[in-house]
Amino acid sequence: IHGTFSSTVGSFGALSATEGGRAFLGSAFVHYDAVIAFDHRTLSESPQENAAAIMEALAGLSIAPESTVDMIGFSRGGLVTRVLVEKMLRKVGSPLTPRNAVFVGCTNGGTALANPENWKALLDIFTNLSVAAGKGLSYLGAGTSGTIISESLKTLSGFVQAIVDTAITEEMVPGIAAMAPSSQLVSELNDPGRAADTAEISYFALGSNFEPRLFNSDQRTALSKRLLGALADFGVDTLMQQKNDLVVDIAAMTKFGVDTSRLKDKLFWDRNAIIYHTNYFAQNDVGELLSKWLIER
Repeated sequence: IHGTFSSTVGSFGALSATEGGRAFLGSAFVHYDAVIAFDHRTLSESPQENAAAIMEALAGLSIAPESTVDMIGFSRGGLVTRVLVEKMLRKVGSPLTPRNAVFVGCTNGGTALANPENWKALLDIFTNLSVAAGKGLSYLGAGTSGTIISESLKTLSGFVQAIVDTAITEEMVPGIAAMAPSSQLVSELNDPGRAADTAEISYFALGSNFEPRLFNSDQRTALSKRLLGALADFGVDTLMQQKNDLVVDIAAMTKFGVDTSRLKDKLFWDRNAIIYHTNYFAQNDVGELLSKWLIER
């Protein structure tokens, strides 16, 4: 389930760039009866509306009762995943039983960049990181990397135009507003008073503590020195006040409310200037971990 300002190709296309990613994709098509991706609106619709649309699409597939499902949520897609796993798939009559869910750089506890006063920063960071991540895949060929970049920027351009044309409000972009740390959805999902669900499901999480000041010429990164300097000067760490991947802080990525026992395993890269929010799936380790957590268990 893809992230903000993106699509399936824009979010997950980089899996084809590494040996680990290709191995995971190949194994997934053998291991599962179906591998399903769902492109959805990340601005004009809330995560709840996205989840409802996915449920409607699944209903048309004549899925056998008591089938199991694994999910991979990226960025904002983590909230959609949790609405599905913790709410909608629990309803009586649902043919699907969630088994495993992987959260990659997810906004489970929200992100400060989703607060209205930080929307310009959100746009600037996402635009630059999306282009940089796409350029980092240039060895796949101009066509492939260009497609990933264009898919990642398609929705961004619409949001930029909306900000230019009108005094846009939270009500106009419920998809972003839902990611704010104090949003109703984030608060509800992580409510300490919410009854724990004892259903058998395992959560896994991936994240990175990106630090632009650690960049040196020996490291592989698609980020230019100029952009790295700008990111350092911008002070994302100060804005978020916690370790982060330039879009989501690490603490938020594993905020699962009262039922913390669901988190079975995680990998968080320590301070580095290589792995940031939009290039997780270009890392060989990510493909290998997806295979370990979803295929080999």
